[in-house]
Amino acid sequence: MTDKPLSPSEAFLARRSAAGTPAAAGSTRKQAKIGRVSTGGVAGTEAGAQHVDMYRKLLLRRRMMPFCSPGPIYVPFIGEGDIAVELYNRRRIVGADLEPERVEVAQRRLDDAVVVAGNCDGWPIDPELTAATEFVAADFDSYSYPYESMRAFFANARTADHLVVFFTDAMRMAILRSTAKRWHHPAGHMVDKGDTNSKRSQWTRYWRGILLPWFREEAAPAAGYMVTTTTYYTRGAGLLYWGAVLDRR
Repeated sequence: MTDKPLSPSEAFLARRSAAGTPAAAGSTRKQAKIGRVSTGGVAGTEAGAQHVDMYRKLLLRRRMMPFCSPGPIYVPFIGEGDIAVELYNRRRIVGADLEPERVEVAQRRLDDAVVVAGNCDGWPIDPELTAATEFVAADFDSYSYPYESMRAFFANARTADHLVVFFTDAMRMAILRSTAKRWHHPAGHMVDKGDTNSKRSQWTRYWRGILLPWFREEAAPAAGYMVTTTTYYTRGAGLLYWGAVLDRR
């Protein structure tokens, strides 16, 4: 098994992209192509941060997609389709989002996709739409808590023997939040933060000591898989982007 953060050179390109700085001449790594990124009308440094966030999300996924077999992908929390347009447009896309207006935008941008409005923490897809579909990948770009959606996917979708999955997770941010006494464990239960030392330990251990062992030892085996490869990237104190390659046990 491998567990790889983005390399220093990949992170360096991400920072240069956010600053609008071109790659150095003769660089052996090309910058990923960035499409339209919605900034919600926020200008300045926050817009720049969102730009680099999108770059990092795309970079992590491009790093993992060579492991992915040809076939359909499930994209809940699809929003206006930014990631799907950049990376999945040559695949059959089945997507969903809670906001109908964003679903309409995504559907216009992804002509051949099936994009529906619904609660992505459940399974919003009509079974008749996917009765003959065997998914080879799923992208849970939820920003906050992607694991209810993951559980619904494994409970309802037909999945291939070889599967690639992506997640956006903000639970480290929830651990740090001073107003809340508990945070939502990936397994579904709530965890007490305890005192300052306990909270610091939970935050420090979240990826390698909490999330990754749970996914490898419980979540993936419960769905009939073993984890063969993982990769991740953290932004600031709160956000975690990660992906995994799974093989049927």
